[in-house]
Amino acid sequence: MGIVFCAMNPCLAVSDLIPDALVTHYGPLAFGVALLVVVWKVIIGPELEERREMIETFATTMERASNMATAGKMAAEASERAAQASERAAESLRISVERLEQYEQRSKE
Repeated sequence: MGIVFCAMNPCLAVSDLIPDALVTHYGPLAFGVALLVVVWKVIIGPELEERREMIETFATTMERASNMATAGKMAAEASERAAQASERAAESLRISVERLEQYEQRSKE
């Protein structure tokens, strides 16, 4: 049995993953390439998958934050329009009150 990797659940021996015929026929170069593939599958691959999941979660969170910001901006614009309409209504009421006061003063005279 060769070097044992236990980075993930099932413990794997390099000899289980690399056929003996490959090492015998191609020598150390095949062993090195095969070992690189084993390291990739056992250590690097799962780490990359975990990072990918983290990035997807982050992207989803950022998209939600962007949607919330857009909704907030739309609410602010609606509030601004409502405030402008309220100002116009208040100005109209102020003018109406002034005219009523002028009318009352004239009718008293």
